[in-house]
Amino acid sequence: MPSILMNVVAVAVDQSNNTPIVILRDPDKRFAIPIWIGLLEASAIQIALQQVAIPRPMTHDLLKTTIEQLDGRVVSVEVSDLRQDTFYAVINVERNGRALTLDARPSDAIALALRFRAPIFVDERVATAASRPELLERLKKSESEKTAAGATSPHASTDPEDAEARQIIEQLESGVEPKWKA
Repeated sequence: MPSILMNVVAVAVDQSNNTPIVILRDPDKRFAIPIWIGLLEASAIQIALQQVAIPRPMTHDLLKTTIEQLDGRVVSVEVSDLRQDTFYAVINVERNGRALTLDARPSDAIALALRFRAPIFVDERVATAASRPELLERLKKSESEKTAAGATSPHASTDPEDAEARQIIEQLESGVEPKWKA
């Protein structure tokens, strides 16, 4: 089955159960996928998104260094399956011309992909099953409001990712119920 390229739109917190969520969306804005993740993985993803320098390596930084020291690189990750409300992912590594596929939790795969600046894909079947149309509409509405507001709005930002993330967090805090876990 074909895969769809995705971007990390935001890391937010589901206020109904205080659980972090990573939100993926495709560039064509057809799919918006929330994945409930652990607190440590949310921190690892957020650190990579913001390119924060930390004094000591976190687990994903250590894994990146290990792969690099072994002359490998992450070429892509894919959220490959959704079974019984649980997402599954793979990390595609290339080492000395050899392709390796590693089983992983989506949150770990995403955190590592961000560190390698590798593309994130979601299997089309998974994207179709997991996409939340109401979240996609909220993202689209947020973008239209941001465009209409221009620079005079207190919610306007020079960084579209920051403004969009704030808007998504505000909307999620108003009560999105979790359905899936990583």
